[in-house]
Amino acid sequence: MKTRFWLAALALAVFVPAVLAGPVQDAIQAAAGRGVLELPAGEYAETIVVPEGFALIGAGAGQTILDGGGAGTVVFMGHNAAIVGCSVRNGQIGIRSQKGFIGVFGCEVSGIVHQGIRLDGGSACLVNNVIAAGPAATGIACFESNPYVNRNVIRNNRTGVLIQGPEAPVLSANVFQSNDTAVAVLNGAAVELTGNVFDGNGTVVAGREMGPGNEIRAARPDELQLAGGFAREGCRGMMQVVARQALAAHPLVQYNLPPEPGRFHLAILYPCATFQIMASAPDTVIESYDAYDGVTDQDLKAQFVVQGSYSGVAVANPEIQECGLDRYVLEKTFIHPASYSANPDGTLVFDRLTNIPRIEVLLPPGYEVLAANPGAVIDSGGPRQRVRLESFGLTKVRVAMRKTGAPAP
Repeated sequence: MKTRFWLAALALAVFVPAVLAGPVQDAIQAAAGRGVLELPAGEYAETIVVPEGFALIGAGAGQTILDGGGAGTVVFMGHNAAIVGCSVRNGQIGIRSQKGFIGVFGCEVSGIVHQGIRLDGGSACLVNNVIAAGPAATGIACFESNPYVNRNVIRNNRTGVLIQGPEAPVLSANVFQSNDTAVAVLNGAAVELTGNVFDGNGTVVAGREMGPGNEIRAARPDELQLAGGFAREGCRGMMQVVARQALAAHPLVQYNLPPEPGRFHLAILYPCATFQIMASAPDTVIESYDAYDGVTDQDLKAQFVVQGSYSGVAVANPEIQECGLDRYVLEKTFIHPASYSANPDGTLVFDRLTNIPRIEVLLPPGYEVLAANPGAVIDSGGPRQRVRLESFGLTKVRVAMRKTGAPAP
């Protein structure tokens, strides 16, 4: 076996919604301190942003209606945001999230051009919704995302659920009715299908076997109805459980810090053998890289790439179909003094952006943590301290270190 340290980082362009104004958006901003807005029945002709950690509670699908007027995205949701009991319609995309974790409960999505719900990375808890985006649209589009999709009616779409990426969505107890393709799995992606009913679809599952425990039959009338009475506390509880499970299935980024600042090693442990990793700062220098299969130690094909001002490495091995958590490794050495610097008092500071949810920082030998991100776990069990952090979305990792036993500055 080759001697390698499993370490890395990923940064992708993040979609930023436009600054919005309107009755609902103004009410959300006014309720920011409470973290929740109960929106009465009515039709609201605007596009909105539901901010991080916020819950938007409607009077019920068909009663509280958010009409985007053909806009690009009707509802953009921040990390850990939830929307309950609303109809979302008339946009290019109905509900969108990027790299975060969201909850959608008891909603109806219709009249959409491209995607009813679009998840770019991260994950989601999608429960008890009607997704009828449109005859030319995709109901739920999962790009490198592993949502929990449970008890939804997904009907009259060109594609009910589209899955692309290494994470495996869970589709459980849904009714897929009258879609051209109920479930489309691209490029060898994975999916867990359990207890679903497929009624009148052109193609049931493309790209994977349907598997046992699912049925092809006519749906009963009661299976096509939304259940009401969602409590905000119950939705939050379900989101917490699903988020923990979803995080465990995402890639891992590790940073290995040497004693001298300015240069640091990193690696990403990825479940599949084809992926692309971009630096999160445009002035980052990639000094070296190495990609391999962590199980067989087989070298992987990889090459240096540039996207605009950002450099990265593309690992492209489509012939390798076998996947496994933390199996495929890309190691890199970065030179970026702004990310890893020394203070005049001798303390070291690591300050770096990443959108990989599972994060580890291995401190230099002889150093200990002075300060770290809230919620981080500090592991002192080995010869070097390690900081562990889990967080969907774009994370600013910040760890301050001092020599072991040195007085606090």
